[in-house]
Amino acid sequence: MKRIYNYLKKDAVLTISWVFAIVSMFFIKPDKAYAGYIDWRSLGILWSLMIITKGYMQNGIFEKIGHALLTRTRKMWQLIAVLVGLNFFSSMIITNDVSL
Repeated sequence: MKRIYNYLKKDAVLTISWVFAIVSMFFIKPDKAYAGYIDWRSLGILWSLMIITKGYMQNGIFEKIGHALLTRTRKMWQLIAVLVGLNFFSSMIITNDVSL
């Protein structure tokens, strides 16, 4: 029981999400239309993006790109521009948490 409590405490966001999902079931009764509420296409696109991003991370591609850009900087303003630009442009292509 203590192990379960520690897990739920460690994953507070997941625990709160489950509690709200269960509470919402009292207001909207579960039925066959529930599966229609989920946008499977968007979930598939997000899943694909996470898989591709994880593959790039494991291959070290993001580190190589960052290293290649940072080795070319000579002044502080160039370093700042590269770091800000790297986050700005990479967050358009990959997820924000990975780009940061």
